[in-house]
Amino acid sequence: MDQNRFATLTRTVTRVPSRRDLVRGLAATGLGLGTLRLPRLVQASTHPMEEATALTNPYGCLNVGARCKRARQCCSGVCTRRNGKKKCRAHHRGGCAATSDSCQEPVTCETSGYCFRTTGNASFCGEPGGTCSGCATDSDCEPTHGPGAACVVCAECPPGPTCFAAAL
Repeated sequence: MDQNRFATLTRTVTRVPSRRDLVRGLAATGLGLGTLRLPRLVQASTHPMEEATALTNPYGCLNVGARCKRARQCCSGVCTRRNGKKKCRAHHRGGCAATSDSCQEPVTCETSGYCFRTTGNASFCGEPGGTCSGCATDSDCEPTHGPGAACVVCAECPPGPTCFAAAL
């Protein structure tokens, strides 16, 4: 290495960087870090429906038919996989049509009991004699009304939805 090249190298390494050099360095660092996050942003944008379906209803849970990851997210407390996708599912339908609601007008189930609409917007076949309890999800009703109970939207109860036991 000759003396001129060594002197130039020494001056380059020992000189104090200008403000312009600092700004350039910071901008390059920011761009470099930004490109590291880019694959995650692209990945997130390829599945927009996953986030969109995670919107809860006024009761703080997911309606029947919404995509879910865990049962506790669903108003019904049932999150199962069909055709490769996990969705909130109804329980104890008992042949009730989706539009049937005994809180509006009495509609009987195919077996016994009455058809109701749950907080998860599902059909439910329940026993008469619900108690106004202000529940939000079906699991809120199971301790007092037994397994398979549901939280039903009924205007007759002032504090909010009503717990009904599942029809036998």
